[in-house]
Amino acid sequence: MKPINVVEKLALIAILALMWGCWEDDDITNKKTANGKTSLFGEVTEPEIPQSNTGMDGARYALNSFGGGPTGGGAPTSTGAWGGGNPNGQFEPGVLTSGEWNDLDNWDFWNNLLNNQEYYEDVNKWNLKEIKRYSFVVADRDDAPVANAEITLLSGAVEVWKTKTDNKGKATLWSDLDLEGLTAQVKFEDAEEVIEALEYAEGINKVYLNKTVENKKSVDIYFAVDATGSMGDEINYLKAELNSVIERIKQKNPSLEMRFGSVFYRDEEDEFVTRPFSFTSDETSLISFISEQSASGGGDFPEAVHAALDVAITQNTWNDEASARIMFLLLDAPPHYTQKVISSLEQNLIAAAEQGVKIVPITASGIDKATEYLMRSFAILTNGTYIFITDDSGVGNDHLEPTIGEFEVEKLNDLMVRLVDEYVP
Repeated sequence: MKPINVVEKLALIAILALMWGCWEDDDITNKKTANGKTSLFGEVTEPEIPQSNTGMDGARYALNSFGGGPTGGGAPTSTGAWGGGNPNGQFEPGVLTSGEWNDLDNWDFWNNLLNNQEYYEDVNKWNLKEIKRYSFVVADRDDAPVANAEITLLSGAVEVWKTKTDNKGKATLWSDLDLEGLTAQVKFEDAEEVIEALEYAEGINKVYLNKTVENKKSVDIYFAVDATGSMGDEINYLKAELNSVIERIKQKNPSLEMRFGSVFYRDEEDEFVTRPFSFTSDETSLISFISEQSASGGGDFPEAVHAALDVAITQNTWNDEASARIMFLLLDAPPHYTQKVISSLEQNLIAAAEQGVKIVPITASGIDKATEYLMRSFAILTNGTYIFITDDSGVGNDHLEPTIGEFEVEKLNDLMVRLVDEYVP
């Protein structure tokens, strides 16, 4: 046999190295969804079990196991601690009461919650995977926060997660647990930095861009609303609150370029599955659209949440240059649990994060603990926050007591306006 010379040896080594790199990339890609991003859900292994819309039958957990007893709203009352109700048949804004909980800001609480085996096994019917957190703050050369900077988490050349910074220059990204040695590419206009990404447990990734940035004065706000029959106890109040929120936001921010959009949704085989209203800068037309909607249909517990997300995230054209993109998701029931629905949810959550759309769920009466867990996960994955309506107004059926720490009861429209103020430049 002819001996292999040095050149041939080097060529062989190069070929093997290239093949090894391809194998590694294939291994990474195989851990991803169809579009190459981090996988969020496991496969659906059991058929969906028909459920009635009972919601409150879900197990209640002693909150002192997770850092304190029930707080904020207190025990449910028929008249409401805040004296709400509808004595004259008129639906006025400023009636519904609510609370907010941000799990990204209470990360130890969230992890302790998920480490409670009884709680986790009961709520994670969605088979959400455990993933790794990476948090970033992006600033310009003057140490001012940069909104709308694009951050891409990379494993070699494979894109793991992508999102955009908010008006405070902050963003959180995610990867599979077993990925190590990731890098982050941070881009804004013609400025770019690449760094070794620190996992959240090791610290916050602070990135400076070598330019002075003036954040755009523009925002997109979207409302996705469950309009099935089970929302009948609260939907007229919610419509009044939403219309008030739109007017107040517009009045408080006259210099902002603002667009509003909405979709009302029901379920398969109802009069409609989704009824969308595209983004517009004419808030009065959206207010008219919202005022015309009513609750009907549904019947079983799950509804077409996935269809609403698809309309809101994939079928909409969000302002790519906005400093804030916010989607409020108002509902009292979870999505269906089928492989088709779960795949759709995963794709749209990834797309929402990539576009920098913060999902802010607002849960009404009727949800169960598994739905609360899923909605909090929606918020976590998209850098959003979680809102829940409370019993304090006396409006609607009983509301599930959330498994959280201490919170403050606020009027729902005040809370929504406050959040928008916090998110806009």
